[in-house]
Amino acid sequence: MLDELEELDRYRLLSASVVDFVEGVKSLHQIIIGIACSSIQSIGISQGIDSIFAGFSRRSEASLHVEAIKELSESFGSEAAPMVIDVEGQTRRLTGTAAAQYESWRRLLKEIYEADTGFSSTVEVGSPAREAEPTG
Repeated sequence: MLDELEELDRYRLLSASVVDFVEGVKSLHQIIIGIACSSIQSIGISQGIDSIFAGFSRRSEASLHVEAIKELSESFGSEAAPMVIDVEGQTRRLTGTAAAQYESWRRLLKEIYEADTGFSSTVEVGSPAREAEPTG
């Protein structure tokens, strides 16, 4: 009977050891998962903050570029270089701002169009008149 009790105690001790080992593994697993989750959260937070600062940096760079483009367009509009063009054997010089050169170019093209077609922009076209159709 004493041998049976000792054997029973050994089984109980062994089963308690196995249960303790399994609980230890579970605890270790939870600790590892907790550390991993914490690391992943830290990485995500860090990347989010980096993205926010990068956005602020890009925004300030973009505003600098917008200002530079505005300055360039203003200076181009007021300081456009004169252009010399040769059209149908005639040499013409376009001077002034970009807008003035554009208007001179349009007038020149209009003159060429009128000379080639014989049509002028002063031709007035009236609206067609309809006569009542006879009924019956």
